[in-house]
Amino acid sequence: MLIRAMVLGLMRRDRIAFALTVLVGVLICGPLRAVGQQASLSLSSPADTGGTANATVQKYLIKGTTEAQLGDYEEAILYFETALDRAPDTPILLEALANAHHAQGDEATALFYARKALSNSADRAYYHRRLAELQRQAGQPEAALQTYQDLVDRFPADTSAYRSLAELQAMLDRPSAALDTYGRLLEHMSRAPVSVYRKMLSLHRSLGNLDGIERSLRALLNRRPNNPEYRRRLGNHYASTDRPGAALDLLAPLAEQRPDDTALQQRVDALYRRTGRTADARSTPPDSADLSTVSVDALVQRAASAYDEATAPSS
Repeated sequence: MLIRAMVLGLMRRDRIAFALTVLVGVLICGPLRAVGQQASLSLSSPADTGGTANATVQKYLIKGTTEAQLGDYEEAILYFETALDRAPDTPILLEALANAHHAQGDEATALFYARKALSNSADRAYYHRRLAELQRQAGQPEAALQTYQDLVDRFPADTSAYRSLAELQAMLDRPSAALDTYGRLLEHMSRAPVSVYRKMLSLHRSLGNLDGIERSLRALLNRRPNNPEYRRRLGNHYASTDRPGAALDLLAPLAEQRPDDTALQQRVDALYRRTGRTADARSTPPDSADLSTVSVDALVQRAASAYDEATAPSS
């Protein structure tokens, strides 16, 4: 019943932070009775209260969350503060107060409670991440940058932390630092999302790093071998870096598929002239090779890429 009451708040999208706060408490601490267990540990005389303190903290937490979902943050704060009086330094209550004050536009108080929540649960990545998010929203990107850095240092396997850190570094016009962070991310992922390579490509372009541009394009084409845009961009890159043969191998098959693309046809004709090759002499592109010569690993990779491309979000 308690969990059901919390989930009802998800029906209001603009109140999702509060539902997430409580649901995170469930995921981190187990059922809501864990909040009460934290409360009983904080009470001066838990033996005298038995299970009453647990139930009371739960009651105020649920009431506060409900009021927050309804948009009455003042009332929500009163319930959360009452619960916190009975369970001092409980991270989920501190986080609920941070979110409520943030919803009211009181960023200073929100950050105060978010820092307290983190200091009382530094072993939970969520509280690091939430503090960084609030710092960004409060216009404190440098503070958020340090919080994300602390997060990846403390939780080196948290891949989402690397992505958040790199995105913030890129936003602050620190492309080299962002690329270093993405590089660390790749060390922890056997198959990084295509979006990571797209962002790395953009950063390499901003730096004019031709080797980095090529690596990113090759990675994108490897992940999406059937994507004509990546094939075209890599082919154009080869052409612009004086590798007409490699460019032709990529662009000639594409030109056959797009006979009405004037710019592409002109580029391919120019590449034929530069290489001294003819259309009949063009080598068969790797992706069109006889499947009998392709390794099992390559076939698996191709199938996975095709599946990823088919199921990728339209955005």
